[in-house]
Amino acid sequence: MDHERRESKLIIAVDFDDTLCYNGFPDISKGFPNGHLILKLRKLQERGADIILFTCRKDKSLEEAVDFCTKNDLRFDAVNSNTPEMISKGFDSVKPYADIYIDDRSIDPVVFESLGLDEIMDLKTPLM
Repeated sequence: MDHERRESKLIIAVDFDDTLCYNGFPDISKGFPNGHLILKLRKLQERGADIILFTCRKDKSLEEAVDFCTKNDLRFDAVNSNTPEMISKGFDSVKPYADIYIDDRSIDPVVFESLGLDEIMDLKTPLM
């Protein structure tokens, strides 16, 4: 479908740690930007997409993540919440509505279903 003919904007929710910023958990000053992803998201914004930062970070750590992205020329239409457009349409849930979720820890449902239980258990990653 032509992006200009959509009834609403394309909405992309993107994680921060090991998605927008590599090696920056918990100390963002040690991290570096995922330049290719940030560039693509900026180009999508230019075409009318809304970008949501959807992260587990909060308080000062969340502010630092937003500042990191701002310094890398990526600004968000919402942070850990729905976009104003979706809220005005009655979508104001804990999980922000998005057409696409980008996260280093995500898995496609079809791939997940194809894995054995031991393979799934092996997907556990350390927090730090």
